[in-house]
Amino acid sequence: MRPRSVGVVGTPSTVATTPGGSRVDTSVLIKNTTATCPDCGADVRLAGRPLIGEVVGCGDCGSALRVVSLAPPRLEPLARIDEGFNDTV
Repeated sequence: MRPRSVGVVGTPSTVATTPGGSRVDTSVLIKNTTATCPDCGADVRLAGRPLIGEVVGCGDCGSALRVVSLAPPRLEPLARIDEGFNDTV
């Protein structure tokens, strides 16, 4: 039987699931990594240990971006992710 890691209540889990369904142990990821802005191609610094769903901004073009993958770090514009959302009443 494989050992199973159990998180402490109130602390973030160190295991994340990528969009493809793979599980990644984020405790081994490099801190303060960078990802490429999909709009302008600039390097965007991801401070600390980034989380999937975290929103960051591109310092070059000002785009609001969401972290969608940790291994490798990948960003998508918020508009692309939320384009199906309808906020009209």
